Amino acid sequence: MALTEAEEAFLTFDWTNEGWQKYFNELYPQPNHAQAMKFKKKWYRANIDSSLDANFDPLEADRARREASETKSKKTDGGPGLSSSEAFANVAPAAVSSLSRPMKRMSLLLHLVSVICGFCYLPFGADLYFKALQAFCFGFVVELYGKYGRPRLQVAWWRPILLDDAFCSLILTMMFLPARPLVFVLAMPTLSSVLFCGEAVKSDEAVLPAALGFLKQRLLACVEPKRKQTVLQLRSDIEVGVVFLLITMALLSQGNVVLPLIFLNFMRIRYLVNPFTQASFKKVDSRVSPMFEKIPGVGWVWNKFKGFLYSCVDKDKLTKTPKCSIL
Repeated sequence: MALTEAEEAFLTFDWTNEGWQKYFNELYPQPNHAQAMKFKKKWYRANIDSSLDANFDPLEADRARREASETKSKKTDGGPGLSSSEAFANVAPAAVSSLSRPMKRMSLLLHLVSVICGFCYLPFGADLYFKALQAFCFGFVVELYGKYGRPRLQVAWWRPILLDDAFCSLILTMMFLPARPLVFVLAMPTLSSVLFCGEAVKSDEAVLPAALGFLKQRLLACVEPKRKQTVLQLRSDIEVGVVFLLITMALLSQGNVVLPLIFLNFMRIRYLVNPFTQASFKKVDSRVSPMFEKIPGVGWVWNKFKGFLYSCVDKDKLTKTPKCSIL
């Protein structure tokens, strides 16, 4: 179904608009990713274009448009009529359904072993903690290999991988391999693994034996649209919590000083491309700022720290610097 002119304008609207940013920042409590889209439509109809259909689903329309673009790019394959940059512009990460059944089963096994080791960490000690992290890494590597094949020194091969959630989870997990055990760290790859297992079962229920029917139902429930968004938001909340935990440990000389810097750079990229991470930081700010403002001096320090963090993701500054040819 073709989009109307008003719907096309909504999808291409620049949401760095000051009016929208002011409206969104004043919302309390801060809405999650799914709720934010409803507020976007409400604000857009009231301030930009009242002709926008109130029943218009931007998420579904954007997904359909991306699928059409992917189909077009596959047909042309960067051939005549498309420049290399245009051919790569609409590349999206490969879906879990693209994995063969043996690769799904191998990835599922590694992810499930990782989750079990993670849950056994507290009663059985730190050895299982590091074994769980290693198993998570192997699981993400197998998933990426199943989706994209052998590594190649080509931009077309790297671009979708850098946007793939499995690659982000792999990098995040590898960061903590040389660090001291932290319980919250295991929660991040665990949630990623649960989502992968759910998507794998959803695309092919035969990957798990019938005897594990109870597990199938639990995994399928995790990838229902609303539940999946809840899991993604929870993972982002934990990631942001780990940021402040690492900074606190570094200030108290209880941890590595380098790790917080590396993780902050990772979260900087995460913030730019992940709306759930943006919602998590806004949630922290909306709850912490009112409390700190009441304490003399502390509010000023918090505002300076917040300003420094925002300067790291300010789009106006980033557009003045050279861009990565892959991203």
